[in-house]
Amino acid sequence: MRPLFFLIFWLLPCALYFQSTVAAAQQIPVQEVLREATQLEAQQLWDDLRPLTQQALERVDISPIDRAKLMLLLAKVEAAESADSRVFALVEQITQQQGTDPLTKADAHLLAAGIYSNYGGQPSWGKVRSACAAVLELNGLDEGRKTAARRAIVPALLVLREYNEARQTLSALLASPEVPSQERVAFQTLVGKTFFLQDTLDAALAELDKAAVLAKKVARSPETDRTTADIQLLTGLCFLEKGDSVRAKEHLLRVTALPGQTPASAQTREALLRLKLRKLIPEDTATMKVLFIGSSHTIRGNVPLLVEQLSASAPAGVPRILGGEHVRMGTGMKTFWDEGDAHDTARGKIAAEPWDAVVVETFFKNTAELLDQYLANYAGLVWGKGSQLVVYESPVAKAQTYPKVFADFHRLNVSFTRKFGLPLAPSVHAWMQVFGESPRGDSFNALYADWIHANMKGAYLSACCIYSSLTGTSAEGLAFPSELSAEEASSFQKTAWRAYLESR
Repeated sequence: MRPLFFLIFWLLPCALYFQSTVAAAQQIPVQEVLREATQLEAQQLWDDLRPLTQQALERVDISPIDRAKLMLLLAKVEAAESADSRVFALVEQITQQQGTDPLTKADAHLLAAGIYSNYGGQPSWGKVRSACAAVLELNGLDEGRKTAARRAIVPALLVLREYNEARQTLSALLASPEVPSQERVAFQTLVGKTFFLQDTLDAALAELDKAAVLAKKVARSPETDRTTADIQLLTGLCFLEKGDSVRAKEHLLRVTALPGQTPASAQTREALLRLKLRKLIPEDTATMKVLFIGSSHTIRGNVPLLVEQLSASAPAGVPRILGGEHVRMGTGMKTFWDEGDAHDTARGKIAAEPWDAVVVETFFKNTAELLDQYLANYAGLVWGKGSQLVVYESPVAKAQTYPKVFADFHRLNVSFTRKFGLPLAPSVHAWMQVFGESPRGDSFNALYADWIHANMKGAYLSACCIYSSLTGTSAEGLAFPSELSAEEASSFQKTAWRAYLESR
């Protein structure tokens, strides 16, 4: 009896507090409800904040200004619970409601922009741009909110390739007293990058020089180390594009020796890749230069780096792999192709360098018609460069019917890769071998980080499949990340090889 007595003794005050809080939302002055709700938000006590705001919103004595503030707090509760559609509905009500004050409108737009920025893909980045632009059009905003909107809109403008507007926004950020010195260096570097992406190289070099001067005035930190490496890398790439191989080599080699850089650093890997693509440094062993074109299924777990690490541990005689990337969250092969062939596009990158292979993702929602058209497009472009196209079948969403949707997607990939004579990295087929015929509970979730993306184990299994499709050899006995045991790694390596052989 005593444990039950103590449980009741503990729960009773909680229940009384909950009831009193909800009752207060209907009885006490609205300003006191808002103060209480703001405190709950600061402590992220979402379970208490939801009933408080919902009850308060039922009152008839609330002004439009206070109603909007309460709706924004409720939207934050929904955002914390990933109920994005309800967030967007509340934001729409807040921003369209007559009488909402500009600060609350701005915060609602920024909340929506933050959610859309996690989705990736051009449509979502377009919504980020629209939300942030709406903030910047409001009158009576403080500098902090304007700065927040400008910070959020810059990545959208870069993805949408609106470089002139990106530079205008970056200039405003550089002039803002709200921006700390470390971030100022990063923004100045982005100004240089926009000119580089437009192939305006002298202007890019001038802006990167300004960034380098700013960087020297800032205390060292991991963030400034990365930004300094970005400045050095972009400078080297500018000279590379200008045809000045001597200065390009000098600057790109300097990247690898900068503080904070390791063999796994993105800037070091890119610098070495470019040096070897242009044959500016000797290769001690045969090296395969591979361009990865993909979305979150290439980004999550850093699949190109995993493939590189597999190849680095391979026996003598097997090529080492260096991976370049043209990746963006939420973006598929069709979108990448349809963006054209300018310098800063996937097609532009394929054409710009002597790649040995190009790896492109397929997605389980791709139709047969889309695969037929776009695999033919990519294959023709890649073959025209004397290279090889490799198809990577990315993970299927966990909620899809298993095994039917998984098996159908794999069969579709096999059909088209055989039609075009392309190697297939059969990740979905390998994942199915791990799951078995009737997976249950944790066994089905073992390779997922969320509803669709791979965790490190799933990413490694996919990387093993890609490695085999690139080299025609098994990953058995090769390196593996610390998240896997030796037994798991061995099993995954064998599974990937078997899946590759079965899919050829």
